[in-house]
Amino acid sequence: MQLLTAREGRERKDEREEERNGRVRGDCQCLPSPLVCLINNANVLEEEEEEEEEEEEEEEEEEEEEEEEEEDEEK
Repeated sequence: MQLLTAREGRERKDEREEERNGRVRGDCQCLPSPLVCLINNANVLEEEEEEEEEEEEEEEEEEEEEEEEEEDEEK
């Protein structure tokens, strides 16, 4: 069993808590304040959501094109 200092224990606890909350993105470990970290994470989440929406739209367009091709083949 590994013994941890109190500081290491708190850091690990904080890391686990951040992971559970889904806020760890790897881009905020050296920033000056937690608020900046939260803002950056919000921006990252927003970008990820936009990318997901774009991917969904592309998939829908591909499905529509496939359906149109199938209809054309049937005719």
